[in-house]
Amino acid sequence: MCFANLKILNFRDFETVNIPLTGNIVLLGENLVGKSNLPLAIRLFNLMIDRY
Repeated sequence: MCFANLKILNFRDFETVNIPLTGNIVLLGENLVGKSNLPLAIRLFNLMIDRY
């Protein structure tokens, strides 16, 4: 299964985030701005897909 776009609404530090999933994705930013929340959101989505 391939996705072309990732949209996150109201998850931790993200109010609304829309990320096109083309090519490589690099997360840059200062400390404590929520960079690790993006992989966490993807892992949680994966868990939901696997269980249902």
